[in-house]
Amino acid sequence: MMKMKASKFIEELKRVEKLPTLYKWGTFLNRKEGKYLLSDCSGLIKGILWGYPVNGKYASNGVPDNNANTIITKCTSISTNFNKITVGEFVWLDGHCGIYIGEGKVIESSPKWENGVQITKLSQRKWKKHGFLPYVDYSSTPSQ
Repeated sequence: MMKMKASKFIEELKRVEKLPTLYKWGTFLNRKEGKYLLSDCSGLIKGILWGYPVNGKYASNGVPDNNANTIITKCTSISTNFNKITVGEFVWLDGHCGIYIGEGKVIESSPKWENGVQITKLSQRKWKKHGFLPYVDYSSTPSQ
């Protein structure tokens, strides 16, 4: 299994964030509704790791189809201390997730706003835990 570098993962997340998106439960950047690319919170993460929205393949690259609450259990170095968090880490609260992109910001997909995929402040939500995804290569990735 070839792990995606954290820097490439963040680059792809930021690229998708600039596209017109809508939150749609059960999707992972694999479908569109009009001009809008669809994903839910865990689907955004899995979709990127699976190669969507361009050349994706469902459940590829050793990344299983899990929801936010299962993904956090697969992470390593899980912590509740957000003072030392690394770019590319999975952030979690019950039933929801995102990815820390540095400078106190997270990319997440939520039905709370018109464009589903957004960059938000880490402090905007009461994230409970963060950890390293086993499918991402964090070597040479800075802490924040």
